[in-house]
Amino acid sequence: MGKSNVSRVRTATAFVSAAALAAGLTVFSATATAHWDQEAVTTIAQQLPAATEKLYEALLSQPPPGFGGGDGDGDNEFSDNVRLMHSESMHLASELKKGKSQAQTKHAFQRIKELNDDAKEYAREQFMEAPVTSHFSAVEKLIEQLAHFY
Repeated sequence: MGKSNVSRVRTATAFVSAAALAAGLTVFSATATAHWDQEAVTTIAQQLPAATEKLYEALLSQPPPGFGGGDGDGDNEFSDNVRLMHSESMHLASELKKGKSQAQTKHAFQRIKELNDDAKEYAREQFMEAPVTSHFSAVEKLIEQLAHFY
């Protein structure tokens, strides 16, 4: 495949990913809860604070809220949710590292999922640049992996 074709594929892939994010097509699995695996859950959860931090940093590097004619309220709500997801993800990772069980960490995970769902709604209303959409997808993938255990 030529260099220009690779570029077109990358551009198309980024566009499809952004469109899927905007349409809210990331769906959490409806399958039965996986057997609790403390080590696996802890490993996944410990990746979430870094992923949410990268998302927040990418969000801050975008043009300011309201840029381009919007009122910016969705941008503020989105960034608030991302900031809160980061805080909750640090708490969840810490609790799991201490050996806390599924029952003891379920509320923290549910809060992260709710914040993510709300952020997804705000993201639909806003233009998000490629770095934000790719980092948001990474966060959602980690949450989806964790959802199998909760």
